[in-house]
Amino acid sequence: MNYYIFIYGTLLPGLGLHPHMLGGLWVADARCHAHLYDLGEYPGMTRSMPGDPSCVTGEVYTVDESHLHRLDELEGLVPGNDEASLYLRQRITLVNPGNLLSFEVWGYFYNGSLTGCPRIHSGDYKEYLSCKFSGLRE
Repeated sequence: MNYYIFIYGTLLPGLGLHPHMLGGLWVADARCHAHLYDLGEYPGMTRSMPGDPSCVTGEVYTVDESHLHRLDELEGLVPGNDEASLYLRQRITLVNPGNLLSFEVWGYFYNGSLTGCPRIHSGDYKEYLSCKFSGLRE
């Protein structure tokens, strides 16, 4: 069985954890209604309130079950223990997905404290990193 997964941070092409996506198949660029935060070494996505237009930019891949479980482990998901999990894998609806992805996909939502973590208002982690490392403001 294949699973559709939305990625938005260090798993994206060109970033440090992208090799963990090898074996997965890129499906589409995508966005979902959520908020994105800079957690230091990586970003964290949180759900937004209904009606909030904020979006996170990412990509959708299809992966098999064993690949999905490896991603769960990488994301610090502890099966059956939400309190101990760094991220929770939950269903999300994409924004304007077209016919190809007109269904919910899996996404990883940060499950820790956001105290002191700046919000990435653009919702685009790669763009944010580009600005951060060039000294520009988002």
